[in-house]
Order: sequence, then structure tokens, then C-alpha cells
Amino acid sequence: MNCRKCNKPIKPGISVCPWCGYDNSVKPQNKPEEQRNLGGAAQQRGKKTGSSGGKQASKKMSKQNLILIISLSAVAAVLLIVILVMALRSGKQSSSRSGGGGGGTTPTTEETTTEEITMEDADTFYHKNAEVIAVTKATDSKAVLSEKDAVKELKARGFDQFPITRSYTMDGEFLEEDEIKDAGSDKRPMYETSYRTEAGDLWTISIVNDTYVAYPSSYNLEKQTMAVFSEKDSITAYDGDSNQFYQIKPKKELATLLTIDKVDAEHLEKLTTEEIDKLLK
Repeated sequence: MNCRKCNKPIKPGISVCPWCGYDNSVKPQNKPEEQRNLGGAAQQRGKKTGSSGGKQASKKMSKQNLILIISLSAVAAVLLIVILVMALRSGKQSSSRSGGGGGGTTPTTEETTTEEITMEDADTFYHKNAEVIAVTKATDSKAVLSEKDAVKELKARGFDQFPITRSYTMDGEFLEEDEIKDAGSDKRPMYETSYRTEAGDLWTISIVNDTYVAYPSSYNLEKQTMAVFSEKDSITAYDGDSNQFYQIKPKKELATLLTIDKVDAEHLEKLTTEEIDKLLK
């Protein structure tokens, strides 16, 4: 599943996100019950589009689900260590936080206890696990793309195989329907899609503020590592609670950051397993 706050992949069964420290075990209050798992979301979308449209939507979602599942497993080894260290430091106490959206492992009301692991906020987490270059309020940024521009840019870069999603408004509110079906002029702090190379390698592509990042999902799964490709010597993370962008250089314990001339299909096709191996040596 993906973290409900920062939308980064986390290992199924682990509730605390190692990227932003958000506790995903808290039951969401603004998401329909049937959409708390990927299969449920796919079924709901299929019903809305009718028989023919439903089959196409289900087919698209099944591809997206495959990408998500592979992305989740890819970082298991690295994230588990980070999660355990952070959990031991935080201790247990009663949690009053609630969030929107969610993955399939969110516990029901009966399964949720009053004791939850409460983690440090995003600001503390990023300063501990990365070099923080800049912090910007999402509403103050002039670089954020509209849905229409983001879709146009991603497709121009060759990313048109899978749905393009966005999870937050510019005020930090969680969006129940994440797939962009009718791109408009509304701006969103982050966008995400997936890409499969001709060799069958799977990638996750994201735009956060003005930063383009590519995660080699299948490579990370095979190698049990966390490699990240960016057009800059940094990446940008988004925190919905504070509605802020964090431009950071992650520590190697969290991820290995590699630069790329351009995050597009042409360049990703060249980044085979062998090429990434060379870059990581």
C-alpha cells in the first residue's frame, strides 16, 4: 500500500510510514468502506463507467495494482529497518490523528485499538533522515502544475500506459477519487503514474512541485534496495498535514539518489538492470 499522507510506498502490514512518520493504522473517516482496498476501488470505478467502460477501467486498475504491489515489496528490507528504529524511539501512546484514503490493510473499527504508535512530524523526520535544502508552503509555490499541464507533460515524456493520479488539493485536503479522468485547471501538489519498459521493467513516476522523480520498482524489488532517479541532485517530498514541500537530499540509509538528464521514457529504456548496477557501484 501507499502512505495516506505522502503517497510513498510502504510495506503491507506496516502502519507507520518511514518517509513522513504518518500512522496509517488510524481508521480513515472520509473514505467509503469499499474503497479501502485496491480491489474495491477498481470495482467501484468499473460500475461507474458501465459495462464496456468498466472493463477498461478494471484493466487499467489491474495494471496499476500490479505496479503498486511491486513498488511495495521493492523497499521492504530498507523500510523495515527504518520503521523498527523509529517505532522503538517513539513508544506507544493514545493517538487522536485521523486521515483520508488508504490501503487494504487498514484495520476495521473492531480491530483498531486505542493505543497507536505516534510518530514525529514531517519536519522532524526529514531533518533526521535527510539534508533539508528548502521548505515551501504549497500555496506559495509558483511551480505547481495544473492537472491539464501535468497530464500533457507526462504524456509528452512517453508516460501514457497507466492512469495518472493525484491525492491532494492545494490546501492539503485528501481527494477520495485519485485518478485524473477529466484534467482541468486545478493545481495539485503532486502527481503520479507508472511506466513499463520494453524489457518489462516497472517504474513509478512522480511530479512533486517542480521535481520529476523515477523509482525503478522492479529493480528495487529484485535487488532489495531503494534507488531513486531525479533530474536534480535532490528530491521533493510533500506533507499534507502542514501542506508544505520539503526539498531534501535523503541519507543513504533511506534511499540512494541518482541523477538523470530527463525523466522520460527514452531515458528509462536505457536504464536496464545492468546499467543501474553500474551506477550503484
